[in-house]
Amino acid sequence: GNKVLSAKVQDVNTNYASRVLRSCGVVLRRVAVLADKTEEIAKAVREMAEDCTAVITIGGIGPTHDDVTFRAVAEGLGKELVHSVEMEGFLRQYKTK
Repeated sequence: GNKVLSAKVQDVNTNYASRVLRSCGVVLRRVAVLADKTEEIAKAVREMAEDCTAVITIGGIGPTHDDVTFRAVAEGLGKELVHSVEMEGFLRQYKTK
């Protein structure tokens, strides 16, 4: 979010995801680029989850200690963030491809 908002990187994810989702028959109702702030992300997820069938997040999730995306999405959905060994294995396998 911060890198896109500060023009350090160009947002190519939204365009690509929009085309792919549209080709699958998904109608997008809202797109947001958010700052890397837990409260802002949680609020947007909460509002979209109340108003939409699905909330899809792209970009933003990184391996650094300061990444807030997982925590913010869990907070926005009113869920506890838990470590999943199964998901960790999937992500590690995906990373090596």
